[in-house]
Amino acid sequence: MVSCGDFSGGGLILYELEIILEVEAGDCVIFQDAIIHHSNEAAVGNRCSVVTFSQENVYNYWNKKYNMELKRKLLNNKKK
Repeated sequence: MVSCGDFSGGGLILYELEIILEVEAGDCVIFQDAIIHHSNEAAVGNRCSVVTFSQENVYNYWNKKYNMELKRKLLNNKKK
């Protein structure tokens, strides 16, 4: 996650770690959102976040929830 804008407040709450990270514009925070529940405190001003998800985390979620498999994993298993 990268924070952008002209704001104050809006700390990143990481519940399992029991911490609140005070973020400023331009800060980058990397964490596994699949295992760390998170939220934000209220921010004053204009705040945006750029968030990215990796394919493996998305895959793990769908695999656990629906027992789905990625095509590339199926193909790799057939080659073995």
